[in-house]
Amino acid sequence: MQSSARQARKKLLTYKLFIMKANVGIYDQGVRTLLAIAIAALYYFKFIQGTAAQVFLVIAGVLVITSLFGFCPLYKLFHINTAETHHSST
Repeated sequence: MQSSARQARKKLLTYKLFIMKANVGIYDQGVRTLLAIAIAALYYFKFIQGTAAQVFLVIAGVLVITSLFGFCPLYKLFHINTAETHHSST
């Protein structure tokens, strides 16, 4: 009986660790999108080429994805939250 309770607690903890709560704010999303566009423009106009271009394009892709989802795994790892929280004042 204890082992099933322990397994349930472990599953719940694992589930809580991987919940994607928004932690990227609107301004942060804008900056990420602009950086991705700038990287794409640098690649398009051949300012960056080769391996460096591939690395920067992967970074740009990550920036776009984290901007669209509003969630950054590194922010969660370092307990950073730039998303606005709305508190009601009563």
